Amino acid sequence: MKTKRNLAVFFRTLTLMALCLALLCSGALAGTVRGDLSNRFEEPPTLEKDGQTYQYRHGLETILFMGIDTRLQYDDVRAGFRSGGQSDFLLLLVIDKENETITPIHINRDVMTEITVLGVLGEEAGTVKTQLCLSHGFGDGKEQSCEYTCDAVRNLFLGIDIDYYVSMNMDGISELNDFMGGVTVTLNEDLTAYDPTMTAGTTMTLHGMQAEYFVRNRYYIGDGSNMGRMERQRQYMTELAKLVYARLEESADFIGELFDELEPMLVTDMARGAMINTAWNARDYALNHTRTLEGENVVGPDNHMEFHADEAALKDLVIEVFYEPAE
Repeated sequence: MKTKRNLAVFFRTLTLMALCLALLCSGALAGTVRGDLSNRFEEPPTLEKDGQTYQYRHGLETILFMGIDTRLQYDDVRAGFRSGGQSDFLLLLVIDKENETITPIHINRDVMTEITVLGVLGEEAGTVKTQLCLSHGFGDGKEQSCEYTCDAVRNLFLGIDIDYYVSMNMDGISELNDFMGGVTVTLNEDLTAYDPTMTAGTTMTLHGMQAEYFVRNRYYIGDGSNMGRMERQRQYMTELAKLVYARLEESADFIGELFDELEPMLVTDMARGAMINTAWNARDYALNHTRTLEGENVVGPDNHMEFHADEAALKDLVIEVFYEPAE
């Protein structure tokens, strides 16, 4: 069905294009082994709500996408174990193979949760409750930092599984945008602080740094909040999806070509073939609407913005996406 296929193409955009909204360094592929059967026959985790027991769904695959606020050359000058860069963009993609659905969860970088912190010598020094985006700053800026971010997201979402991660540095934004020939958007906010042509109400095709301004910058734009930036990120992904769909119609090799283009800017434990196969196998899945967290923004004691998730709403979201009533 054409409509269903259009939604599935948007998934493929999110699985590889969510990378575009992001940001990290060099593309070494970690050798994580998947498919460990040691806990295959263990009882699934459960949650309780209003007297009902829910058990973790079978057949879920989750991929965490991260956009890191560093550039490629930053890798050569990083010092210590606490300078890995912040994850400005976070998207958790939940693929339900049994129900053939895909649910994207766009996570606010400022949401408060427990993260692992390191000492000056690189040793784990415990956890602290702070903005989720800071979790990537600890570690090596590559695989270790990604794992710490995955841990923080697991903590936030009540112990869910995260099967894979994909992160990318900010150089990838303009790289991907221009690889696609530019993305056309209507500017709902004034971005003339960065480019005099980017006035509110203008419909324009973004090229080069304009794409980065649109999806990454927030200071001097609207109220300067991360919420406004997240809205622009979702707008950009929607328009990018249309371009990806057209390219996929032209060539079945497009996903691999895109991966090869971006690979120098990626850190992932998902091999090229696995990423392509995941996209292909889910090509006809229905796409659910993008979920976000409910809560409130407050200014913290250090004058940085904090997003406090509504705990009851967060639990409802986790149960809805990751759990089902126990038999």
